[in-house]
Amino acid sequence: MRSPFFLLASVLLAGCPSSAPVDAPAAPDAPALDAPVAPDAPVAPDAPAAPDAPAAPDAPADDAPDVSCLGLAAANCLLAGCVPSFDDSCCSACTPGACADCTNIDWVGCRPRAESACAGGCGSAPDWVCSDVRPSCEGAVVTDADSCSRAGCVPAFPFGAGEPDLGAASCVPITADSCSVACDSLPPPCPTGTAAEGNGACYTGRCVPAFVCLMR
Repeated sequence: MRSPFFLLASVLLAGCPSSAPVDAPAAPDAPALDAPVAPDAPVAPDAPAAPDAPAAPDAPADDAPDVSCLGLAAANCLLAGCVPSFDDSCCSACTPGACADCTNIDWVGCRPRAESACAGGCGSAPDWVCSDVRPSCEGAVVTDADSCSRAGCVPAFPFGAGEPDLGAASCVPITADSCSVACDSLPPPCPTGTAAEGNGACYTGRCVPAFVCLMR
């Protein structure tokens, strides 16, 4: 027969819940959310390339000829700052040779000052171009239809058609205004080989050799 203490212990054990811990159910895994992908930043367009700077023109060579005066008529030669140049075809200073007993001052062209008689070059040039003096043809005489006895002086003929009359001509200086006019008048008719003379304002009524006003 079992002891009353044994029975009491059995009852107490049977009526008490087990003291062993019970595991709590595991929480379900939270679904993983992908982080939103940031859009690609726009690519900046390439900056346009700067145009190449134009190349600087080559500096003229020291020995390059000055062509700015070439071919200019005598009056335009003065306007351009150049020197109307002459030579005596009876006794040339630019083409040495035998001299004749005469004087014939011929137009030889327009030259840069550095190459002209003003700077020691051959031939001759008007006094009023080489130095600061008033243009004058005092004492000059007509030698033929396009020259007088002094460089820079030319025959001026009365206007009118036909051949130039040497007996009616007088010597006048070539100036920068010899062919310039600012009036509305028509040029007068001139003898063969001549052109109407101007004075910067209008026509003078005289005619001078064509090389004064026209290139040749």
